[in-house]
Amino acid sequence: MAAWITRAEAAERAGVHRNTVIDFERRGLVKTRRETGPSGERVMVNAADLQKVIAARPERNRHDEVAVLEAALTDCRDQLEEVKRERAELLEELVQIARGRRRSSGAS
Repeated sequence: MAAWITRAEAAERAGVHRNTVIDFERRGLVKTRRETGPSGERVMVNAADLQKVIAARPERNRHDEVAVLEAALTDCRDQLEEVKRERAELLEELVQIARGRRRSSGAS
């Protein structure tokens, strides 16, 4: 028995907009079925068909890899900026401590 997922889940798995999933349906790339539940009717997408579409789109996969790497790079840059801020604060504390010691040793 095939696994069925919602359009939203299909879009998330494929890394595309929900409308792109609808386009896959219109082009006959994925099978769908309607399912009625407590929240009303919804369209379910065949997960195996979706996986075939994803596998056939290597350019999209490369694009996704680049996006993941760019996000990781941004995260690293943010962490580096935080470390720089913390370092500057610690350095300022050390300067204040050193100034306080000079004053107290000069007063003796």
